[in-house]
Amino acid sequence: EATQEAVQKAHRLSAVGCWEEAAEALEPVVQQQVDSSDAWQTLGLFRAWRERQLSALVSRIDRLVPHDAPLIIAGDFNDWTRRASHLLERSLNVSEVFESSGRGPARSFPAMLPVLHLDRIYVRGFRVKLAHVHRGMHWARISDHAPLSALLTRAGQDRAGA
Repeated sequence: EATQEAVQKAHRLSAVGCWEEAAEALEPVVQQQVDSSDAWQTLGLFRAWRERQLSALVSRIDRLVPHDAPLIIAGDFNDWTRRASHLLERSLNVSEVFESSGRGPARSFPAMLPVLHLDRIYVRGFRVKLAHVHRGMHWARISDHAPLSALLTRAGQDRAGA
């Protein structure tokens, strides 16, 4: 019930352009999500939310995943400034698949005519063989974000084991 009230208050505040107040109203909801053991599907739209979520994500991975273990982190990062990339690359030694293939960040939003690069695939311990943005009407009907995919092989594996 408290979550529903916070969301309703934030909605009322954002409807009249009070963005900072809306973010503050949702703070308990965001904190509950950060403290949760569940994985996130989407990082918050507000920078402060994303920074908290990313910090919690980095802490959780540091705690649970060995530093030399292969790792894939993918999703909607709502990060058009690349702050998430810098933090994840520096903290977790990951690389973004589109950037590591020399193409720059993938443009994935909106799906009908992708111009913003909000979605990412980060990897550690893999080689990128192919990175692709799926475009077209079929994909745009499924989501407002164009899906990303990557063909990966484990770093250090020879061709027979790939």
